[in-house]
Amino acid sequence: MILKPTAMDTIIQSSTVELLQTHGITVAPRARSEATQFKAGHEVVGIIAFDAGDVAGQLTLVVPAPIYRGTAQGRSTQTTHADWTREATNQLMGRIKNRLLQFQLKLRTHIPTVLSGAALERQNRGRSYPHIAYVFGALRGEVVVTIDASLAKALLEYSNASILVPEGELILFD
Repeated sequence: MILKPTAMDTIIQSSTVELLQTHGITVAPRARSEATQFKAGHEVVGIIAFDAGDVAGQLTLVVPAPIYRGTAQGRSTQTTHADWTREATNQLMGRIKNRLLQFQLKLRTHIPTVLSGAALERQNRGRSYPHIAYVFGALRGEVVVTIDASLAKALLEYSNASILVPEGELILFD
């Protein structure tokens, strides 16, 4: 099924492209699709939950090992694929959250985590949750971002408000 592009698609796709570019990974948005089951044969999947009123769910990020290994610039040799994916998932959700503030949608995000694709499938077995999957082509494979369909279909009202937190700004939590 071909889904009509939305403002949310633009926010998610541009946030992903920009984030990965900061890590030296060039990607191009490909297809997006709606699904009810999460299928990931990858060793590491970043997950972060979010909620805001009628919107609740999770965002996942899959960056395959061959793509991760190509990101050596600017990271410690002790950084594991899981650690990097957890932080990239957090940064991606932060970028999306920041952009949604301009549309009167204030998301509350939770602590990011990582699971293997198999563990995530086991965790979600029997649960049918609609999500939108965004695929990005890279030189060494495909990056996949999934987001709960409730966020992808949220009504957005542009407010012309300035972004409250500039990219890269440190926010300390109490």
